[in-house]
Parts: sequence; C-alpha cells; structure tokens
Amino acid sequence: MRRLAIALLLPALASCLHTNATLLDPSRPRRPAVPPGLVRIYLTPDDVKARYEEIALLHSRGDADWTDERAMLESMRGEAGRLGANGVILNTIREPSGAERVAGAVLGTPTQRKGRAVAIFVFPDTARWQPVVLARPDRLRPEPQPLQRQKSPGLAFSLSLGATLVPLLAGSAGDNGWLAFSGIMIGPAAGHFYAGQPRRALGGLLVRAATFALTAASIRASDRWYDQTGLAMAGAILMVTEAVVDVAAAPMSARRTNERTPERFATATSPSRVRSLGSLACAPFCPP
Repeated sequence: MRRLAIALLLPALASCLHTNATLLDPSRPRRPAVPPGLVRIYLTPDDVKARYEEIALLHSRGDADWTDERAMLESMRGEAGRLGANGVILNTIREPSGAERVAGAVLGTPTQRKGRAVAIFVFPDTARWQPVVLARPDRLRPEPQPLQRQKSPGLAFSLSLGATLVPLLAGSAGDNGWLAFSGIMIGPAAGHFYAGQPRRALGGLLVRAATFALTAASIRASDRWYDQTGLAMAGAILMVTEAVVDVAAAPMSARRTNERTPERFATATSPSRVRSLGSLACAPFCPP
C-alpha cells in the first residue's frame, strides 16, 4: 500500500519541480546522454580538478512546500545528464523568505524555491589522481546519505502555520476560546521543534506566556472597564504579532539546523572506481 501511494504521488511531486537548460553554444555537437547517477555535483569551480567545458545554464524552480534541496539537485543532474554533461557546478539555491511565505499563505499563492547552476563536461583524461577507494559493487551509491537528514524549510513553515491556524479557526467557528488560544500560544512552535531547534521553540512559548501573564495581571489590577478593554486588546495584538514572527522564523530554524550538519551539500559523487592491485601499489608513487 505504501509503495502504491508513493507511485501515485510521484507524478504530482515531479510537476512541482522543473529544470530548464539554456545551451551556451547550440551549434556544438551534443554528447551522448549520461545517467543522472554519474553526474557529479561541484560546489565551486575550484572543486573541479580537471579541464572542463561549460555546456548549459540550468535554472530550477519548484514549490517550496513540496520540494527540498535534494530534489532540486536530482532535477539538475537529470537535465545535465540529458544534455551529455557529467558534472554540475552549483551557483545558488534561493529559499523564499519568511515574509514571502506569510504573504503566500495569506494570498493562497505558492512560494518558489529557485536554483541556478552550470552543466559541464569534465574531460576524463585530464582528471587529477584521486585517492583510491575500494568498494564492493553492492555498496556503490550515486547519492550519499547525509542529504536525507536535511530539514525542509517549507515543511517547518507549514507545520507552524497549520498548527496555529487550524485550532484558531476551529475555536473561532465553535466559540471555543481556549482552543483558539492554544493555537496562538503553542502552534507557532511546531515548525521549530521539527527543525531541531527546541530552544527557539520554547523561547517563543515563554515570550507569549509572559505576555499573557502580564496582560492578565494588568487587567486584574485595573478597576475601570475601558482600561481593561484596552489592555486586553493590546495583549491580544502583541501575542498575535509574536505568533506571526515565530511562524515566519520557522524556515530559518530549519536552515540553521542544516548549516550545522557537516555535509549539508554533500557532493553527489559518481560510483567509486575500483582499481587493480597494480594500481594500488603504484598510487603512492604516481604523480598527480
């Protein structure tokens, strides 16, 4: 059942992400296609330790709530391989800001994650000598595992927004003030907990709790009804503002967690080359 659900969702997810290519020299003969698993990702041009040729500019975009950086890299690798490139030099991957996400949620429009890169062909005869790695064929993987541990900024934002709006709207519709209050108080922290930032989540909770406590104490200390009404309105506005700021900051918590991961943009290497014992014996003495 799980495999069937994934198979049904794949076309929808694929439509959320697309990569366009602009050939730098359309008159140049096209090389044979390269499997995406053999297309290597480079973070900077200096990482390419060989002579290479630029083939095309890659422009990727996708729905920030349904895609992540790994899916964008896979899309770039697929398009580069189709053009006969065996490498991709990353330029930028731009995440939508918190303000853009809030505006998109209010207006009902999707926010876009955008990426740019250059598809290249690395000439194999000019590659520098690489450290020899012995690997069994069944352990060769086109993609390293650390990319699977990335926290999605879009999902963090969606969790905070949903955990805030759902109780708030349900409580308002059902005349349940405590349910609406729980959405404002607790909901914005959901995305921060998902992003692995519990201190940030608890900090927002404490700020809203302190605002509520101070507002309640001020109302009790006042004897005039119009002062009490004004204090209640001011406290409500402050709590809503703090909740909006917390929701908008959820993607930043996810990005902060990803930056602390040692291999955030782990290079998508091609399968390791298994060499003979003669090559192993020569490796320490062969020049680069």
